[in-house]
Amino acid sequence: MSRVWLITDAARGLGRTLADAALRAGARVVAGARDPGLLASLAKCHGARVRIVGFDVADEASIYAAVDEALTAFGRIDVVVSPAGRADAIANGEMSDADLRARFETDFFGFVAVAHAVLPILREQGGGRFVQIAAPGDDAHNAAGRAVQTALRTYLEALGREVACDGVDIDMIEPGAILAEAIGRATAEASRTKPSARVVRLPARPEAA
Repeated sequence: MSRVWLITDAARGLGRTLADAALRAGARVVAGARDPGLLASLAKCHGARVRIVGFDVADEASIYAAVDEALTAFGRIDVVVSPAGRADAIANGEMSDADLRARFETDFFGFVAVAHAVLPILREQGGGRFVQIAAPGDDAHNAAGRAVQTALRTYLEALGREVACDGVDIDMIEPGAILAEAIGRATAEASRTKPSARVVRLPARPEAA
């Protein structure tokens, strides 16, 4: 039986690329987006193998509704992918305490809430994979971005050790700016053309000086 993927944001970027790839490989996908209308073309192309759901990591009710939809439609969840969006870059000196709290509320607590919703199901099934994709780009000089990413990575590493004995894997992917931009361009190009078998070769990351 084909695997079931739950992708929390399949409307753009890496999430959309993964949704397309999984469906073309024969998987079934529950595709989420804040605006489900953005996924109409995905449903049109792949029919009953895809379910479109509203999904907002800041809204706990939408998280659990999407999980319930996946179980109702396909009976299980094998892979959960939670891609982060590119956060607005506010200069460190201009960021207020409220801005920082809001960043953590969405980009840390929101994504942790997704993990908490799906991990009990994966453990009960006896296995599965949770993949957190960090915000693309280079946050090396953004204090808030680095703080959120470090907190999330540390939390998921500890959580991963807890669930490993149940056959559940937790991965955190931190794509660099070049990879993220290349995939974004490939996704935009694919959305303007008819689906076809093709290989997109990504530019190699330049070596550090």
